[in-house]
Amino acid sequence: MSNEQLIAILKDAPPDLSQEILRINEIARIQGIKASLWGLVIFAVFGIIASIFLPPEILVPPQTEK
Repeated sequence: MSNEQLIAILKDAPPDLSQEILRINEIARIQGIKASLWGLVIFAVFGIIASIFLPPEILVPPQTEK
């Protein structure tokens, strides 16, 4: 949730509580981004490792000229 949306929801809350909730929201957003990026890194590493074991020859037959 963006800070603007959260501020709109918390407009009647006490300021110290609003600031704490905004801080927690920002930390959670950063942690979520980090987790998804690590997931992508792990996926890419497994893809690279799997590609090492692929056969080296070309699997598409060469086209003959007519």
